[in-house]
Amino acid sequence: MKSWKYQALQTRKAKDRPKDRFPYHTSYLGSDWKIFHDVLLAPRYQVIRKILPYYGICAA
Repeated sequence: MKSWKYQALQTRKAKDRPKDRFPYHTSYLGSDWKIFHDVLLAPRYQVIRKILPYYGICAA
């Protein structure tokens, strides 16, 4: 699979279920999927905790 998620989780399943558990691999922390999601968290925090409250908007 070419999916970042499936490469990070080292699985061959085409689709996972909510109850599926994946063993931890040391390569996970440097995977494109993990890094991409980490990068998305910083702007989200800024918008929700800094920018919106400045304009009187609460996003919980």
